[in-house]
Amino acid sequence: MRLNALAGTGPLTATKIYQPNGTQDDAGDVTVSVLDPNAVVASSGAATKTGSGATTAYSYILSLAVLAQPTSDRITWTRTAGGIIPVVDTLEVSENGLFTEDDARSLTSSGSQVLPDADYSDAVIASARLAIGEMFEDRTGRSWYARYCRREIMPVHATKYVRLTGPCRRSDGYPVAGPGAGQDLIRILGCTVNGDTVPADELYWDDGGVFWSGGYFPAGSATAPFPVLLEYVYGMDPVPWEARDMALRMLRANLVPSDISSYATSLSSEDGTFRITSFPRQVEEWLRFHRPAGVA
Repeated sequence: MRLNALAGTGPLTATKIYQPNGTQDDAGDVTVSVLDPNAVVASSGAATKTGSGATTAYSYILSLAVLAQPTSDRITWTRTAGGIIPVVDTLEVSENGLFTEDDARSLTSSGSQVLPDADYSDAVIASARLAIGEMFEDRTGRSWYARYCRREIMPVHATKYVRLTGPCRRSDGYPVAGPGAGQDLIRILGCTVNGDTVPADELYWDDGGVFWSGGYFPAGSATAPFPVLLEYVYGMDPVPWEARDMALRMLRANLVPSDISSYATSLSSEDGTFRITSFPRQVEEWLRFHRPAGVA
C-alpha cells in the first residue's frame, strides 16, 4: 500500500490486515519499523491489534516527528511468530499536495457530497492524490506539487556546480521521485560529499543545479562513483490553481462509481459517438497542453 501525507500534519494512522489465504486472519503479534531514505529507523514498535479471527486488523501511529518534513519512507510490518513474509508499505511525505482532504470533501453534485466520509476515508483520498500527482508528472515531465527527492550525483571532474543528474533512489536502492526531479528545485534538505555534511549556508541553487561556495564537488571514482548525495524538494509551491482543478476532476472521475462499463471504449448519444479515455476531457486537454517538448 502507498501512503501519502503532507509535511507538518498528523499524526497519521497506518493500518494493515493479513489475508494469507485470501481470507482475513489473525497474524498474532506484529511489529512495525519505519526506515527513512537513508536506512535510518525513524520509528518502530508494536502494532495495535483489534478484533479477532476474520475481523483482526492492525494499526500503527506515525507521529508528527515522522511527518515533519518531505521524505520517502518504507514501513515494514513483521509477524513476530514468523511464517509470513514481512509486508512493506511506502510513505511519501510531500511539502504540499495537489489538493487536501478538505478540498475533496467539498466536491458536491446536486447538493450532495460526492465523497462522503463513510465511503471514502482520508487514507483513500490521500492515496488517490499521490497516484494522480505521479500520473501528471509522468505525462508532463514536471511535478505540479512539492515532493521529496534523494539523488546520487557523479561529477565527471571536480567542480563547484553540479546539475541534477544521477539516480534518484533510497540508500537501499528503491527508487524515489519522478521524471520531474531534474528541474524546479525548491529547497535543499541536506547535502553530503563522501559522507561529510556540506554546510547549508555554503549551498546555492538555481532551477536545475547546485553551487558550493565553500569547496569543490569531487569527481566520481571507482571506489566512490557517486560522491555527492543531495536531498531536496522539487516541484511547485504553491500548487497552480489549474493543476489543483484538474486533479480534483481526476479524483472525481476515478473514485466515484459510474453506470458506464469500465470496458467501454466509446459512448453513443443523441449528440454523436465519443471516445472514452481514462481522463476527463478537460484533464486530457490540459495534459496535452503541458506535455514535454517533442512528445506528440
